[in-house]
Amino acid sequence: MVNGSSFGINAIGGDIITSYKCHTLTINGVTWATKNVGAFNPEDNGNLYTWEQAKFACPNGWRLPTMAELESLNSTGSAWTIQNGKAGRKFGDNNNHIFLPAAGWRDNSSLRDVSTLGMYWSGTEVDVSSAYDLYFTSGESTVRLIQGKPYGRCVRCVTENR
Repeated sequence: MVNGSSFGINAIGGDIITSYKCHTLTINGVTWATKNVGAFNPEDNGNLYTWEQAKFACPNGWRLPTMAELESLNSTGSAWTIQNGKAGRKFGDNNNHIFLPAAGWRDNSSLRDVSTLGMYWSGTEVDVSSAYDLYFTSGESTVRLIQGKPYGRCVRCVTENR
């Protein structure tokens, strides 16, 4: 079910820099934004955040998905696809799905693996150096524990308020 919902996009530090129309989609009881934080369209990569930055990237009323919510999304099935010229994975079924672009990741100042893999933060932290993320390539998709909190990954927000 797709709904319309307006929300601001937060800059690092929590200042709202813009506001735009973002549709939402509910899959397995979780309401997802249909585009990444910093993206104009669903297939745009958006911004890449360290885990510390990602905790504050979602606007008021929105948050990072939990590890369990990412696992639930991943369990719906996914397929590698091209949407409007951008590579990524479609999660869900033909009638109810979201597209996550393969935006790559950032290692210090270098952007890596754009169009070949996607990494999306979870809000589930294990310790000072570890958290969970959703990782995918053209051949696989998994939720994993990583020790890479200083590296940049995408943020796709979820909400319970819509």
